Amino acid sequence: GRTAGNVVDEMEYFFRKMAVTDFHFSDLDPTVNDKRTRAICQELIRRKLPITWKIAQGTKIETIKSIETLRLMKQAGCAYFSFSPESGSPELMKKLNKPFDHDYGLKIVRELNNLKIYTQACFIAGCPGETPDDREQSVNYVKKLVLAGVDEIAVFIYSPLPGSYFSDQFKGFTHYSELTRSPTWRSDYKSIKAYRRRMYLVFLASKLRHHPS
Repeated sequence: GRTAGNVVDEMEYFFRKMAVTDFHFSDLDPTVNDKRTRAICQELIRRKLPITWKIAQGTKIETIKSIETLRLMKQAGCAYFSFSPESGSPELMKKLNKPFDHDYGLKIVRELNNLKIYTQACFIAGCPGETPDDREQSVNYVKKLVLAGVDEIAVFIYSPLPGSYFSDQFKGFTHYSELTRSPTWRSDYKSIKAYRRRMYLVFLASKLRHHPS
């Protein structure tokens, strides 16, 4: 991984040379190393750069081990935090080999909400092996996230990548160019699209009920 100084050097360069004031961190797991995360924050604070930065493409929320790290991120200009429950069903997440601590996710969202850091939770609809019960658990988790203070959700329809673990379980497409986030070739596309729409409607209704402002 790049050192904290190297990362902030690049940010400062674009700020000084091109007046860039908003940066998006793009990484598989930008907060996996808590010591490095804190070092980047401390370096940004030390240099007093008038910028904001965002974990816009998501991070593994369980890698946030300390509430103090979140406070440091806020002080250093963090304005947006995206993470991926992907499903509200622990059973489905185990099948996908992507376990997620749902209770811890709610705890971190509450803290981020208190710090006024904008939050996004991402879900995937139509995963292999997904059942109606799994979908109900996701709908219920969206409601819990709203109560915790999440600002937005994103729901993506599952489409396999060539060579991925589940790629051989899907039929119906004729060319790799069809493997997009709108896989209309899927025989169950209409039902998944309806479920996706329901997730958004539940989110909006819950926001209006609990956070009308």
